[in-house]
Amino acid sequence: MALEVVVVALEAQVAQKVTLHSQHQHLQKKTKQYMHSVNVRSSYSTSSSVIGSLDVGDSVKRTGLATKAVNGVTWSRVSYNGRTAYVSSSYLTTEKPEESNNKDLKSLSVGDSLELTPAFSADVTEYTLAVGEDVTSLDVEAVADDENAKVEITGNDNLLMGENTVEIKVTAEDGTVRTYTINVTKGDTAAIAENTISLETLSIDGYTLSPAFSKNIYEYTLDIPDTSVTSLNVNAISDTDDASIEIIGNNNLQLGENVITILVKSADGSEVTTYQVIANIHEPEKTQIIAGIDNEDLFLYGGVGLAALVVIIIIIIVAIVKNRKNADDDYGTYYGGFTSLNNDKNDKDNKKSKKEKDKKSVFKRIAAWFKDLKKEFKKVVWPTKKSVFNNTLVVLCVVIVGSVVIGLLDLGFLNLMQFLMGLSK
Repeated sequence: MALEVVVVALEAQVAQKVTLHSQHQHLQKKTKQYMHSVNVRSSYSTSSSVIGSLDVGDSVKRTGLATKAVNGVTWSRVSYNGRTAYVSSSYLTTEKPEESNNKDLKSLSVGDSLELTPAFSADVTEYTLAVGEDVTSLDVEAVADDENAKVEITGNDNLLMGENTVEIKVTAEDGTVRTYTINVTKGDTAAIAENTISLETLSIDGYTLSPAFSKNIYEYTLDIPDTSVTSLNVNAISDTDDASIEIIGNNNLQLGENVITILVKSADGSEVTTYQVIANIHEPEKTQIIAGIDNEDLFLYGGVGLAALVVIIIIIIVAIVKNRKNADDDYGTYYGGFTSLNNDKNDKDNKKSKKEKDKKSVFKRIAAWFKDLKKEFKKVVWPTKKSVFNNTLVVLCVVIVGSVVIGLLDLGFLNLMQFLMGLSK
C-alpha cells in the first residue's frame, strides 16, 4: 500500500576540521547543516545513479520501506515519475509540515502612468483608479509576499464605461484567501470627480494634518514626535448623509511610518473614495533647553530681561554725563583754549616753515619732522587716573549686565517660540 510522505530538511552531522590556536592541534568537530533537497536514485545505494531530486516540502508515494540499513543508510522505495526509485528514509516524514497563512501582497501596480489611490500598502485591500475613455485594459502587476502563495487577477480586461472592479485574489499556502479590490472608473475624469462622494471634515485629535484638509486632497502626512503613541482618534464626517466611513490602521501604531486609511462608501457600495494619512512616529528632537523651565516662566524671564535692559541704559546715560563733566573740569579750559589761542600762531608757523622747507636739505627736513612730532605729542591731553577708572568701570558693567540681559532674552524668546509652536499643534 502506497503511503504519501513529504521531504523535510534534515540536520545532517558534518565533520569539519578546526584548529585550536592555543594548542596548535587539529581536531574533528561536528557541525550541523540543513539540506534543502534530496537525491532520487535508481537503486538503494549511494553509488547508484541519480535520476532526479525532491525539494523540501515535495510529496511522494512510498511503496516500500527497508527493514535493514545498507551501509548505514535506510532506504525507502518510492514512485517517481511513473518508475520505481529509492530515497534515503531519513529525509522523509509522514507528517505534513505546517503551511504558511501569509496571504499579503508585497507590491501592486497598474503601470507606470497610472497611480492607485491610496498608495499601495499590504494592509489596504481597496483602491480607486480613474482612467480615460481610451483605456480598455489594465496591466496589473501583483507580487505575493510569500513565494508559495498564489495570485489570481480578474476584471482587468475589457473595461466598460463607468464603474469596473478588478480583483486580485491571494491564496496562501494553507488555503486562506485575501482579496484586493481596485474600483476603476472609466470615462471623463472631471465628471467622475463631481460624482464621487467625499469627506466634509477630517481631523486627528491633538495633531495637525499636512497639508490642511480639503475634500479634493486625498493624501496627508502627520508628524508625531512621541514614541508612546500607539493609537490615534480620527474624526471623519462624510458630505453625504447615507455614506459609511471605515477607518483602518489607526490602532497598534509602530515606530516609523504608519498608513491610516479612511474609506468613504456610498449606501449601495457602488462608490468608494479613499483618503490616506501617513503618520510618522519618531523620537522627539533634542533641544537645548534648561530642564525644569516651562512656558509659565516666560513672563518671568521676559520681565527680568526688560528690567535689566532699563538698568543698563540708565548706567550708560549716567556714565556719559559724568564723564563729560569730568572732562570739562580736568582739561576743558586748556583744551578749549588750545584751538582758539594757537590758531593764529599755527598759521604763521605753517607759512614760515613752508618757506624754510624749500631751503633745507633732506636731513634737516627729517630732523624738523621729528621735532614737529615731539611738539604734537606734547599737545596730547592724557586722561586722569580718575577718568580711566570711571571708563573701565562703565565698560565692565556694560559687559556683565549686557551678557545677563542677552542670556535672559534668548531664554525668554526660546520659550516663547516653543509656546507658540505648541499652540499650533
